Amino acid sequence: MNIRQFVFLLVFVVLTTLLLNAYFELRGNTEPVKDPAIQSKETLTKARVISSNPTHDQPPIPKVDVNDENPQGIRERKQLPMMQNQTLISKKEEKANNSQIIRESEQSSSKTTGSTLNLDHRYMIPVHLDGNGPNCQYQALRAGMKYALIKNLTLSEIFFFNHWTAGNEFSGRKFVNETFDMKIIKELVDLISVEEFRHLCNGAVGVVIFPGRCLNLNETYKRVSVEFTAEYGIKLPTMDGKLTHIGNELAIVEPSQNSQCIGLFEPDRGCQVRVSNEITRTVDKHLTRTKEIRTLADQITKHICNGGPYIAMHFRNKSGEHFAHPGSRYHTSTLAKMRQEVAVLCEDVKKFMLLKKIECIYVSFPNFSSAISKMLKDANVDNIITRDDITSTSYPIKIRDKIRLDNYHVSLLETEICVRSTVFFSSTESALTRMVTYARDTKPDNNLTIPLYEIKNWV
Repeated sequence: MNIRQFVFLLVFVVLTTLLLNAYFELRGNTEPVKDPAIQSKETLTKARVISSNPTHDQPPIPKVDVNDENPQGIRERKQLPMMQNQTLISKKEEKANNSQIIRESEQSSSKTTGSTLNLDHRYMIPVHLDGNGPNCQYQALRAGMKYALIKNLTLSEIFFFNHWTAGNEFSGRKFVNETFDMKIIKELVDLISVEEFRHLCNGAVGVVIFPGRCLNLNETYKRVSVEFTAEYGIKLPTMDGKLTHIGNELAIVEPSQNSQCIGLFEPDRGCQVRVSNEITRTVDKHLTRTKEIRTLADQITKHICNGGPYIAMHFRNKSGEHFAHPGSRYHTSTLAKMRQEVAVLCEDVKKFMLLKKIECIYVSFPNFSSAISKMLKDANVDNIITRDDITSTSYPIKIRDKIRLDNYHVSLLETEICVRSTVFFSSTESALTRMVTYARDTKPDNNLTIPLYEIKNWV
C-alpha cells in the first residue's frame, strides 16, 4: 500500500466515525453499544456482589430501644385510640365464646389439664361473705365493677344468697344471670364465672387487696377467708407476716401463688372503694335487673294508678327484724314505742299524698314489717299496693311461679317498681333502699327521694 492509499483509508475511517457519532447523537443515545456477551457477564457479576452484601441498596436498620413499645414510629400510636373500642368488643366476644367452652369442658371431664391463665390479663374476685341479705351482696359486686373498671381487671362473678326470712325452700346459691342483665354488665367490664376464675387461677388467689379503710381487718379477714374458701373452693393467703402495700392500698401477697389472680376484700362492705362520681354513675347504669324483671316492672307500673304518678315506699322496721330473730333480747317496750312513731309517720304519708295530689302508693317491706300495711289503712291512706297484690294469681299482670313465689325474685321486682316511682320514701339502714337510690340517681326524672324520717318536713 502506497502513501496515497493509506491517507485515503485514514480519511475514510475518520469520516465514518464522525458520521456514526452524529447518528447516535441524533438518536439521543450516547451509551456505547456493548456486546451481548459482555453485558450478560457484567449483570451476573453485579448480582453476585448484591447477594454477598445484603445491606446493599437497602435502607439502614433503625436502632430499637428495648423499652420502646412501638419502635416503628408515631403513626401506629395515633391509630391506637381509634382501634381501642373495636379491640375491646372483639375481646369481649372472644371471652364470651371461651366462657362457654370452659363450662362445657369442666362438665364433660373430671381431669384438670392445668391453668390457661392469660398473662395479659389480671383476674379479680370480690371477697365477700356474711349473713346479710342479697342486696348487701349486690353492693359487693357493684364495688367490684367499679374497681375492675378503674384498674382494667377481668371481674369474676360472686354467689348471692336469699334473705334468711325466705325459709329453707328458697335457700341456696343464686347467680348473677338470674339477678342482673349480664349482657349490659359485659358492655362495661369483662365478666367470667366463679368456675372460670377457679380454673384459670388453679383454685387460689395470689394477692388480696384491701381498698380504702377497712374495719376490724384482722378479725374479719380470718373469719371471711375461712368461710369464703369453704363456699367458693378458692384458697386465700393467710395474713401472717405478709401484709404490704401496693401503691396506696394495703395488701397480702402470697409469693407461691400467681399474682395475676386478685381478691378484693369486702368491697363497699367492710372496705370502701373510692372512685369518681362519673365512674359510679356509669357502673349503676350498667347494673340493671334482668330483662324479665324490668319488663314485668314496666307492665305493673302502667297498671298502678292506671299509669299515673305513684309513690313507692320501702319500710323496714329494724326493731321488728331483731324481734324476728330467735333469742332476741329486745324489750317489748321498744316495739311499742316504734308503733307510736310509725302511726305518726302514716299520718304524714297521708298528708303528703293529699298535698302532692298523688293517689296511689306501693309499699315494699320484709315480712317482719308487714304491720305497716294495716297502719297505713288505719291512717286512711287509700290505694295501697303491696307484693300480696302483684303476686296474686288474680292480678292482671301474670307472673310465673318461679318469680312470684320466691322472695328473692319478688324483691328484685319491687326494686324496679321503686326505681320507676314518681316519689320514693326510703328507709335508712336498708341495702334495698340503697340499691333503689343508686338506680334512681341515674334517672334525672326520678330524683325525688325522701327518707322516711324527713316526710314530716314536707307536710
